[in-house]
Amino acid sequence: SLFADAFSMGVSEYLSSRSTEERGRTILFGLTCFVSFVLFGSVPLLGYALMRTRSAEVALSVSLFAVMLVVVAVLRAFVAGTSVRSSLCEVGVLGACAGGIAYGVASIRL
Repeated sequence: SLFADAFSMGVSEYLSSRSTEERGRTILFGLTCFVSFVLFGSVPLLGYALMRTRSAEVALSVSLFAVMLVVVAVLRAFVAGTSVRSSLCEVGVLGACAGGIAYGVASIRL
């Protein structure tokens, strides 16, 4: 699922930047998005691989997710040349919403 989501994100980035950038750059943007999604998305999954109890799995996963949001926000601020504070707010709120939706959807029992 992580690789499928990463592929979707990478293709979306490629297609959205294709109209405004050179072809080589759009491929680079798409690959960067794919690799970043896999890298940053796999870290919170370590909680489920390392812990034995459900509560410990969730606690470590949420903690690692929060750390990755901070790392992404700081990197984004550095690359975009914006303030870390505004990047932390934006990435934190949007990332928490996305993570909450993903967790909620995954926890639904059909």
